[in-house]
Amino acid sequence: MGWPQVDKDISKLQSHESIVDATDASESVHPRNPAVQLRKFAHEAEIGDIIVLKDGLRYHSDDEWGGNGNIRAIGVIDGEYTHADARDYHGELPIDATNKMNEHHRSVRWVINFDEQLGGPFTPEIAFSQWTFDELDEYPTLREQIISSRGLHEKFAELEEYAASVAQSRKEEKETTVWIEKSYHNREDREEPGWGLGDALWCPQTRTDGGGSIYYENATGVKKGDVIIHLDQDQRAFTGASIAADDYEETTCLEDTEWDRKGVSEMEYNSGERPAYRVPLKDYRELASPLDVDAVLDEENKEVLHKLREDHTVVYSKNLNLNQGAYLTRSPPALVELINDTAHQKVGESIPHLATNTSNRDVQSGNDEDEEKSKARETVDSISKATSLVVERLAETEYANPLREVSADRIEPWTLALRGFNPGDFVVPEEEIDFQDLKSYLKTNREHFDRIASEISITGLDNMNPAEVVFLALLRDRQKSLIASRDLDIQPNASQPKLNAILRGAYQHFENPTHPIIQQVRKDDTTVYRQSAPIDYWEPVLRHRACGVGEADYGLWAGLNRGDVIVFHANAETRFSDPEYDDGFLFGIAVVGERFESNEKWWKNNYARDEQYPYRVAFDRLFLTSGAANASNLTVTDSVTQLRKASVFS
Repeated sequence: MGWPQVDKDISKLQSHESIVDATDASESVHPRNPAVQLRKFAHEAEIGDIIVLKDGLRYHSDDEWGGNGNIRAIGVIDGEYTHADARDYHGELPIDATNKMNEHHRSVRWVINFDEQLGGPFTPEIAFSQWTFDELDEYPTLREQIISSRGLHEKFAELEEYAASVAQSRKEEKETTVWIEKSYHNREDREEPGWGLGDALWCPQTRTDGGGSIYYENATGVKKGDVIIHLDQDQRAFTGASIAADDYEETTCLEDTEWDRKGVSEMEYNSGERPAYRVPLKDYRELASPLDVDAVLDEENKEVLHKLREDHTVVYSKNLNLNQGAYLTRSPPALVELINDTAHQKVGESIPHLATNTSNRDVQSGNDEDEEKSKARETVDSISKATSLVVERLAETEYANPLREVSADRIEPWTLALRGFNPGDFVVPEEEIDFQDLKSYLKTNREHFDRIASEISITGLDNMNPAEVVFLALLRDRQKSLIASRDLDIQPNASQPKLNAILRGAYQHFENPTHPIIQQVRKDDTTVYRQSAPIDYWEPVLRHRACGVGEADYGLWAGLNRGDVIVFHANAETRFSDPEYDDGFLFGIAVVGERFESNEKWWKNNYARDEQYPYRVAFDRLFLTSGAANASNLTVTDSVTQLRKASVFS
């Protein structure tokens, strides 16, 4: 969204007054003021909040609902506020949006798209204003009305499950990360000032064979304010905890220590030259009594411990022993909770720095404005800037763009699949195959992109981690190179929202692309029709395996061809006292067979109102939803849901 009065990045302008002072917005606190709307959009709306896309105005007056407002889509906010040119943010824009000042962005997964639903946009009986962004207190009422009118129970379940999932992920991101350092607390370097227990974490950068170690690389993931739990391998006990005073730094191993001596004897380094990582620590606090590690890795906790081990790199093995060489491991929240609860039970106190909720990093770490700032990493606010920065910094390293080694024959299908794609879209099987190939490539090479991101100090962007930012930037760079060499006749279109949607599955696709209806609909000469009628109309349709229309629909009937598809919708209302059914629902899908004329009276309406439906259509195949059983006494079986023309007239 955007307004000419507020054309600046407001990510750091959190109050109404600060936005007004920095822009041309008025001081008014009326909800229509752009400063008010954008502050809500950027700072009040949270990841995991449900967002409703509406058009127009709805109001209630004189016991009637008025206004032309309707609901177009419902989704979930899954990204932080970003200020960027819309062309940089989205990669490509519809023609009618190219001149709009939409510089303020939040990524959204649109789960329910009414433009693609039978019945189109939904007109609710709730009031909403014309201004662009505001709270919707009547969402529960709106939800109830949509379900009553359109069904969509499964869609709302998907919507609310996704909202809860991303909200929980965001909550966990905000929580202080807890690490476990496993080492011998009596080793020789513990006496060195600045290198001792509670003074620093430090370890070599590689194993003695030159290979990488996740336990050493973990040191590069420690951030200022993280909590470090110290586990003494000699005692097999947790002894205390510290706070990371800063991010990691690159250094060399302390001279005449075991790691230094192995660098000399096995790696041909001189003493003091073996590369190392070091993280300064502060506020070391000991437990009054060490906590035996076996009290945590107990058989009673086996189920949760094994589950955590499936999803995380942890300090213990499948046999619930300490992992050899696991110097530094990230502790998932459930393991932190288990350690802390066990400490309460066994030694009568919490692990230091974990006594209260650790979600506020600054409170736990005791930061103040006089402390030295953590190592600066340049942040970017758009993928366009990220691409320039990544390419520029990559040129200063030993790395080359790995996507330059990917053939144009592989890049081109990705690019064509991305063209016109938006999060929440429906994609055809061919595009789904291309998206899966893109995801597979990134998954296979993620570790390499992680190393590049670390080497060139690239941060995450919105809902993407550093490795994904590097991959996206280098994919755009590769697209540009192919355009320059004329191997690709399309503009770079890899963008942040698109990649986010692909990696997280935020799009719709055929779960069963070989289903007969899907195959039929995808034929070029197939036309899809919709027929909507009261519930009582449909029971004879099931019994006779054919439908009928009156004179008013003769033109459509005459235009039906064999192989066309009709989607059936039963209204929520009936014209008779039976059958009774409250909700409307999609009733079934049929493949058109032969058209025929008949005056045989199948429907109650033929008798009650002397209405005739002489123009009839037999079905080659019929597929029914569960609603069919609710609307009739027929048992829905395989023999009913897949019928041939021959059985229609039997």
